[in-house]
Amino acid sequence: MSQSLSFDAANRTVTLTMVANVPGTPSDFNYNGYTNGALVITVPKGWDVTVHCNDDPAATYAHSCTVVRGPEAKTPAFPGASLPDPTGTGFVTAGEKKTFRFTPGAPFVGRFACLLIGHESGGMWATFQVVNGGEPSLGTKL
Repeated sequence: MSQSLSFDAANRTVTLTMVANVPGTPSDFNYNGYTNGALVITVPKGWDVTVHCNDDPAATYAHSCTVVRGPEAKTPAFPGASLPDPTGTGFVTAGEKKTFRFTPGAPFVGRFACLLIGHESGGMWATFQVVNGGEPSLGTKL
């Protein structure tokens, strides 16, 4: 999991790589092999976040990437916190990579979700939290 997040504390930048539909997991609706919020992404407020949204080359579905405030939310939690048009044509397909950037301005706990119909409800979301201080991290919860 460590290769999925890197950061530069001096410049307050974090790079996150999210891979949709990692093979060998119980569900095609996963990010980096995790479903239903088990992957926890933590970013300090005010840091510049770059997200690489990648689809596994063997993926059977297209997927999108968006940071939202809560379940079934369809708008980004922060300006720029999404691929363009994440519920329509803003998606990645097998082997494709797209990038977006944003800066979270306030603490919150939300979701990193695929907004294509049925994907988030199928478990394709990670916990995304913005905290007041510290360093970016990836973790898991049971």
